[in-house]
Amino acid sequence: MMVHMTGNFATGKLKPYMIILAGSVLSAAALSFFLIPYRIAPGGASGLATVLHYLTQGRLAVGTGIVLINLPLFLLGYRLIGRTFFYRSLFGMISLSLFTNLMSRWVEQNPDWIPDAATGAAPPDLLLYALLGGALTGVGIGLVLGVNASTGGSEMASRIIGTRMPWVSLGQILMLIDVLAVLTAALAFNSILLGLYALVSIFITSKTIDALLEGVNYARAVFVISVKTMEISREIMETIGRGATALKG
Repeated sequence: MMVHMTGNFATGKLKPYMIILAGSVLSAAALSFFLIPYRIAPGGASGLATVLHYLTQGRLAVGTGIVLINLPLFLLGYRLIGRTFFYRSLFGMISLSLFTNLMSRWVEQNPDWIPDAATGAAPPDLLLYALLGGALTGVGIGLVLGVNASTGGSEMASRIIGTRMPWVSLGQILMLIDVLAVLTAALAFNSILLGLYALVSIFITSKTIDALLEGVNYARAVFVISVKTMEISREIMETIGRGATALKG
């Protein structure tokens, strides 16, 4: 009985890391097959690492760039965030970096898998790759976030900033970080079009994460505390067209 309980405990401790590993592999595949080859920066550390990869003419691998960008964030966040989130996120970041390097190297050695006008194949559909890359990234990150972890980057930075500025929402911080990354990519690549494709990818990623974590059809409830309950309820039902429930407290 004790052995059985110990086994269940070990499985329970290991399961989140298996989910993080699966999410990291999916995110790495999105980067390596749909985004990096076409200079579509997906925002956050991955987007900045993509920019650095091209600025160094490929000498700095994207996965290695992800580690270098995240290292100061993890050193800063060790005392500011919970240990569980920290260690799981560290595992996620390392997994994402490792698999991104492995898959990107494989793609470079097998260019036929990446359609390119220069090889005589069909011209790449950048919008399609931005959509596919964003969706696959969203599934990967959604899996990781679902077990109280991240792959570093903007998610880690938003947690750290949130501890210092709690009046700013995590969503606003994430948006600001991703927009800055996209602007950096647009300037570095001298292409507004690539920046717009990156924004499309980020938008699809966020919507996919929301659908995965909250469901496609989700509802939100708002609690309004007031002495004018009848007036507020009437406005909600007649003007907004939503339901209202009165609770005495």
